[in-house]
Amino acid sequence: PVSLTASNTTASYYWIQGGSTSSTILANPTTNTYYKLVTTEPGPNGCTATDSIEVNYVKADLWVTHASCNFSDGSIYTFPTGGDGFYN
Repeated sequence: PVSLTASNTTASYYWIQGGSTSSTILANPTTNTYYKLVTTEPGPNGCTATDSIEVNYVKADLWVTHASCNFSDGSIYTFPTGGDGFYN
């Protein structure tokens, strides 16, 4: 999941995906998804603006094939495999 936050503290917000009116939403898409935000300034001349951001879905399945718990400091060492590579 990714947290998306609008930073103008005086505006009102409306996120098209899900209809939230909070300044922050949690994006957890299962495909690449555009999140669109409509902001409105307070007052009689309140300006309205829209913006969007694309959140890319990256599959991150991991499997632990071996785990070792034999460390005196209580740590665990794992060998994760699987999943997809990094993206730029």
